[in-house]
Amino acid sequence: MAHYPAVSVFEIDDTLIEGSLWRHVLRQVFLEVPTRAPRYMMERAFAGAADYLLRRPTDDLAYAQSALRLMSRISPDVRSHIIDYVVDGLVRENLRPGAIDTLIQRRKAGDRIFFVSDCFDFILAKLASRLGGADIIATRTFENTDGTLILSAGEIRCRGQQKLARLREHFDGERRPPFVRAYGHSSDDFILLSWADAGVAVNPEAKAVSEAQAMGLSVVDWSVGIKDAPLHRPVVPGTSQRSERQKSN
Repeated sequence: MAHYPAVSVFEIDDTLIEGSLWRHVLRQVFLEVPTRAPRYMMERAFAGAADYLLRRPTDDLAYAQSALRLMSRISPDVRSHIIDYVVDGLVRENLRPGAIDTLIQRRKAGDRIFFVSDCFDFILAKLASRLGGADIIATRTFENTDGTLILSAGEIRCRGQQKLARLREHFDGERRPPFVRAYGHSSDDFILLSWADAGVAVNPEAKAVSEAQAMGLSVVDWSVGIKDAPLHRPVVPGTSQRSERQKSN
């Protein structure tokens, strides 16, 4: 009989890290190539104004396409450098202590790890690699031969119900994993968390706490390490203890 490991799903934005992965990258793009920023900001402003005047919901797809146009104005080499720089900084400074303690525990238990974000897949893949590897669920993109980026055919921004649908795609043709844990921050994540066997709301905003509790989710504070973690200041997955000791010397 095949063995099906338990699954642990970590939302990235405001859960595993403090802040939004895309916004961290965007901020660095503005710092390193500021001449690229004004057009992107104008596109976002016009799209937001149109949504408001037409009284329609925010067009996430238009925003994603605008963001890809911004990234496409940067050469692939520079783009890769910026993402690497941001990811290294996030791993050093922006990972929530409780998140890393939990991630280490779930890896030791043999769980299959998923990282989830509405950010673009080529950005999330870098963070996943830096943290020791994981399956990723993100907004899917395609890179043309000239280095320009576009959304994959038929793709929509990976948010809310889309995250859950994409997670379930991984188990088509298989039985549901024996146990699914899911960790997220905002109401947008609660759809996935309520589907899991154990859903955990991580440092939610005050207005979302009662909603999480009403849905039967646990509420935790990951701003500090968890009590039963192997280390309260753990070595980050994907780095060697030797390299960490060298930095401290």
